[in-house]
Amino acid sequence: MKKTIRINLLERRNSLSRGERLTASRIITDRLRAIPDYRTARTIMFYVSFESEVSTERLIEEALNKKCQVAVPRVIPESGEMKAILIHDPVQDLAPGFKGIREPELDPAHELSADRLDLVIVPGVAFDSAGNRLGMGKGYYDRFLKYLPPAARKIALSFESQIVDSIPGDDNDVRMDMIITDTRVIYCTGISN
Repeated sequence: MKKTIRINLLERRNSLSRGERLTASRIITDRLRAIPDYRTARTIMFYVSFESEVSTERLIEEALNKKCQVAVPRVIPESGEMKAILIHDPVQDLAPGFKGIREPELDPAHELSADRLDLVIVPGVAFDSAGNRLGMGKGYYDRFLKYLPPAARKIALSFESQIVDSIPGDDNDVRMDMIITDTRVIYCTGISN
């Protein structure tokens, strides 16, 4: 069932025109900027947007300009791990890596443990209002997010067309605290502004 949802929702997301994605991404990022947990976070992990995902480029640049500690994922396919790597300049620090997604070099000196993060901005293919997330099926984010401290927030950015009634889950799945779309903010775990 997950595979069918993933195929259908990827097609739906990919069918959005570039203009529709840019407009919706702007709305979503404006909504994120208004969230107190985001405004007060000092150590943030962003995904690096790829293809038809909600764009994070401007958010990463803004956070760096505000002198936040900014980490982005580095996937290690051989071990099934994902590491948070601190960056200072997305142009210089990122290069195409796993599946063509821009990643930083795997440098232990710049690695940030999950327990030091205030907030993680999470990608996904589909979400439901309970905070369940469907990714690309490899489990990198779920394995990583389990190590976050209890106070760290997990906020997903999603086009409204990626929201479904229900996503089947299991014990390995990590729920989002909040999902921000181009039409609403979904509070999944009772947190409030």
